[in-house]
Amino acid sequence: MKTRLIVFFILVFFLSVAPAHALGDLIKSASSPTVYYLDGNNFRHPFPTQAVYETWYADFSGVKTVSPETITDYPLAENIKVRPGVALVTFETDKNIYAATPGGILRPFKERDLIQRMYGDKWFEKAVKVPEAFFGDYLIGEEMKYDHELPDGMLYLWDGKYYYNDNGLLWPFKDLAAVKANGFKTSDAVKGNIALDKRAKEISFLNTRIFNPVAKPNATTADCENKKLKAAFILAAKTQPSQDEIDKLTAIKNRLAENFVFATKGLAKLDVSYPIIILSDDETLFFRDRDGQLKPDNEVINTFFDQNPDNFDFIILYNNFVLNESVVAKYVLTNNDFLGTGNSQVHYSFFYGSRGKLKGIANMGNLLKYGLGNTADLDQSVNYIIHEIAHHWSGRAIFQDENGEVNYALLAGTEKNHWNIYVDFISPLGGNGWQDNGDGAFTSKITLASEPNRKVFSNLDLYFMGLLPTPFVGPIKYLAPDEPGAVGNVLRGELKEVLIDQIVDTMGEWGCRI
Repeated sequence: MKTRLIVFFILVFFLSVAPAHALGDLIKSASSPTVYYLDGNNFRHPFPTQAVYETWYADFSGVKTVSPETITDYPLAENIKVRPGVALVTFETDKNIYAATPGGILRPFKERDLIQRMYGDKWFEKAVKVPEAFFGDYLIGEEMKYDHELPDGMLYLWDGKYYYNDNGLLWPFKDLAAVKANGFKTSDAVKGNIALDKRAKEISFLNTRIFNPVAKPNATTADCENKKLKAAFILAAKTQPSQDEIDKLTAIKNRLAENFVFATKGLAKLDVSYPIIILSDDETLFFRDRDGQLKPDNEVINTFFDQNPDNFDFIILYNNFVLNESVVAKYVLTNNDFLGTGNSQVHYSFFYGSRGKLKGIANMGNLLKYGLGNTADLDQSVNYIIHEIAHHWSGRAIFQDENGEVNYALLAGTEKNHWNIYVDFISPLGGNGWQDNGDGAFTSKITLASEPNRKVFSNLDLYFMGLLPTPFVGPIKYLAPDEPGAVGNVLRGELKEVLIDQIVDTMGEWGCRI
């Protein structure tokens, strides 16, 4: 009995002296005026000056005074920087004036006139002079050159409504209460009339992406990863999905990883281990299209990234309510730094909530249209996904022919982003392959395949994906039918040949711009 009592009193003692502060608390020692911000790992971050503190807090009413001994229970960490969006930053002997952006990145203005146009005639009232001893706390970002180039983290007043500028995408505040809940004053706002992309979902309460004194720099997440890829599955649901729907999506998801390795001949992997995310309508996720139907909006992807990491190369998006669709599925390119593939160089992932890692969205449409009656049906459903993802790299090969003209013989349709049925390979992006019958006729190889719904990328595809160097590609053959435009499983014609060097000379070498 005595032993138990001793253990109890020891436990009480330890509990009484353990640090009792939490993330976001402001503390100071009774022996020093320095105020510290506590992060989620119980590190204390000093505000180096009162001016820096006042960019975050209106007064000192929330500061808790503790003993000097208690202060030492919290390890010291880096200084707090000037709050982004509310102040301009200057240094005593530095001629530059900077816009503060998240993570302590300072963007110098190219010219003073730009500052005046953006912040008004009294722009100097927003300036905070930081002692030069703290210059090293900051990183210098890209120069501010244009009126429409709003600094990240800015409070923006446009057409009577307040917005938070999140990496070039305006995020609306619900009301003034939400503005104040995130530590902004209305006087912090920059008034403008530039029409920028906006989110549908409103900010209603304190959001730690907006108010975060220890935020890390918003570095780009863009890359040219092509071998170890990662994808997330989203089901946008207007009604609660049934268990059958969830089971179907799970089966497709699980099969995708296996078939992608098969399709790339083991040269690349697609990690789909992340749990399926179901997003139900909250009156912001869908929009009414010109055909009168509600359809998933870009807000679906933004909402996903609100709560999930920005480490996915692809989003696989399904819904359970769009009935009439013009296409089976569609690939939406969001960010691309690959060279020599014929695809556009774009950096538009910010519109969807990613800072560059997201390469594209495979919008697969209504989940209900995909059949899983047998393995062949499952493989076909998975092949549609692989087909859409492959659009990121492949399906646009052109070459210079013997007449010195650009030739599109390998491509199909007006968009020129699928393989023609006449190419002598079978790929998730098209092509029938052709077997020489020895009598001037050729039979489509796809009609002879034992698993026609489980397709393998051609060596040309694998080159465009950056998985095969040019010496391993070999000549690309295609059928020139005797009757131009002829279709059928057996055609008469002639196999012609294109060398990979002809394609590279026309399109440029494969590479990465980053």
